[in-house]
This record gives sequence, C-alpha cells and structure tokens, in this order.
Amino acid sequence: MKDRIEKRELRLWAVSFWLIVWQLASMWLDSEILLVSPVKVLIRLGQMIGTVIFWKSIFFTLSRIALGFFLAVLAGSALAGLSSRFCRVHELAAPLMLTVKSVPVASFIILALIWFSSRNLSILISFLMVLPIIYTL
Repeated sequence: MKDRIEKRELRLWAVSFWLIVWQLASMWLDSEILLVSPVKVLIRLGQMIGTVIFWKSIFFTLSRIALGFFLAVLAGSALAGLSSRFCRVHELAAPLMLTVKSVPVASFIILALIWFSSRNLSILISFLMVLPIIYTL
C-alpha cells in the first residue's frame, strides 16, 4: 500500500512540475498563438465539454483511429501469414515495413495531407503505425 502511495505522489509531483514549466513558458512567451497557458486550456475544455459538437468530434476521431487500427490488424495478420508461407511475399513486404518503421510520422502526415483529405488522415496514419507492429509480431 505504501509503495502505491509513493508512486502516486511521484506522478503528481511530475505532472505538477511539467504544468508549472508549461505555465512559465506560456508567461515568458506571452503569446497565446505560440503557447497557450494550461489554465486557459482547462477553461476552454470546460466550455467545450458540454457541447454536442465536441463529443461528435471525439467520437469521429476515435472511430477513424479504430478503423485504421483494425484494418492494420487485418492486413498485418494476412501479410504476416502469407510472408511465413511464401518467401517471395516476405521479400516483397520487408522493404515496405522497414520504410514505414523508419520514416517519421510527421513525414507521413505531410504527404497524406497532400494526397488525401484531412478527413481520412487519422485512418491512414493509424494504419501505417500499427501495420509494421502487427506484421512483425
């Protein structure tokens, strides 16, 4: 029990530290465009949390991420199964998986914004981030 309380205190301390750093950085920059303060973020969140559009946006985003995740699980599992059975499939998939694991997520996001609508961006990005993990398991 004592160990659990100590871990919780450590977490609270760490969170408090970073909130203070955030607040001080916000005050130092003195520009809400660059870095809004945590107090204003909490106030705005409190205002938005009671609106329907906020929850629709949350549901929309989570459903898109979940769709990308499940598509990646299906594709990664199928590709892994085929790769274990056929050497040529493994040879073909290996460079693709290495590329997806190596390229920073921000690069994919920028390219995807050029090629696709931002509406489906979360599906593609979650798919690309999950696919190599599932494939290598």
